[in-house]
Amino acid sequence: MNILLLTSSAALVAAVLLRLGGERLQTVCTGAVALSTIAAVVLAGWGAWQGVVLLLGGLAVLGTARLPRRQSTRGPHRVVRTLMLGAALPGATAAAGLAVLFPLFSLPPPTGPHQVGIRYFFPVDSTRSERLTPEPTDRRVVPLRVWYPADAVPDVAVAPYWPDPAARAATLAGELGLPGLFFSHLDLIATHAHPGAPLLRSAAGHPVLLFSHGYAGAPDQSTFLMEDLASHGYVVVSVGHPYEALPLEVPSGTTNLISQTPEPTPELVDTSLRLLEELRASNSAGRARHAELLPAIAGLPALEESFAVWVADAQFALDWIVEAAGLDGALAGPIDATQVGVFGHSFGGAMAAEVCRSDSRCEAGIKIEGAQLGVVAEQGLSAPFLFLYSEPSLWINHAVAEMSPAATQATIAGSAHLDFTDLPPMTPILRLVSMVSPIPQTGSIDRDDLVWRTREVIRRFFDAHLRGYESPEAPYTNVPGVIFERGSGR
Repeated sequence: MNILLLTSSAALVAAVLLRLGGERLQTVCTGAVALSTIAAVVLAGWGAWQGVVLLLGGLAVLGTARLPRRQSTRGPHRVVRTLMLGAALPGATAAAGLAVLFPLFSLPPPTGPHQVGIRYFFPVDSTRSERLTPEPTDRRVVPLRVWYPADAVPDVAVAPYWPDPAARAATLAGELGLPGLFFSHLDLIATHAHPGAPLLRSAAGHPVLLFSHGYAGAPDQSTFLMEDLASHGYVVVSVGHPYEALPLEVPSGTTNLISQTPEPTPELVDTSLRLLEELRASNSAGRARHAELLPAIAGLPALEESFAVWVADAQFALDWIVEAAGLDGALAGPIDATQVGVFGHSFGGAMAAEVCRSDSRCEAGIKIEGAQLGVVAEQGLSAPFLFLYSEPSLWINHAVAEMSPAATQATIAGSAHLDFTDLPPMTPILRLVSMVSPIPQTGSIDRDDLVWRTREVIRRFFDAHLRGYESPEAPYTNVPGVIFERGSGR
């Protein structure tokens, strides 16, 4: 699809530039405009604004082709021709630019032997009130998205990437200072997961992985990773943290509609950003800087309160999945509740470490990116744990790892904070901004390499610690392009 959009864009620009050239070249190029634009719009569908923009640009170019090439220097024809040519070039260039900046990208296919299913659940924790809504009777809803290995599903359509795009597109675009339209096409991105597909039967049972997104992220922010783990036999349960995430729409009839995200407190935003800048800037100054900042992080009431709520969300999800068999008859059977791993990105990764410290059901965990919070930051943890860093955050939790006898640290060269999510393929604007930002959010690493390395190190780690299997030829500590450092106890 992107090739068609880019071909259309190039043809638009070329047609205008060749308008003053030979008529044969112009005819060929104008024909390419018509064919490639029609193909792009038909395949993308009218819901893809990129195709509509290219169609309008194509019509403008085709309109110039109908104008006489030679006219008197006076008269309306010369004026009209000049105006149309003058508008067609910037219009065609804008259409080409928009197609490049906001592409109809594809998610990388899973690498495992199994097909992937997906289901959505919205359990309510009746023991906790919702602190971020005005109604005192509101209970805490914990949205769950579950990816799992599925039986053959030839007749089941795949799920859209964003089944609830409107509010999310506006929120994401607002973070970049752009109109929501620029991300409204993300519901057209196909995943590799089949909604409601039957869970693959397994005599041994499938291990459970609990995932938590970053602050203001979403349960499906790293779909490239969730689908891959499920294709290798894991049941991956991604926890949504309402009102501190991208908007999540709940089906009608479900308690406590979650369709809007209230603004975080200015204190939380300002202090979090300041601490993030200090933490990232401290890499060259030494690993001890993290310990100096811990009192400031722990002393921030809003952040501390949110952290406690997220930990409670994860523990509720584990209770609901493992003990209460909350995944109903379709998923309750072949799940191995004795093989539980917890992992997360950024703020959610800090939560994962805290759950692995306090909940004995966690057999192993991974924190992807960011500084550690909570008791773990002061005392470490005993469960096998991997601190996976981007390059700007290199060894930021070294002091924590030194207190954790079964910890391992690793970094992926050339990566940055958001590379572990699906965001970079959505727009190259992120990489352009990162090139001039003191806190880069995307790195220089090739996207395919980043996806492969992330998938490999995380899957191999959980294979080793949950399934008791680690290939002598391919241990998780020997992934090309990933630099490892053991904690003091390994």
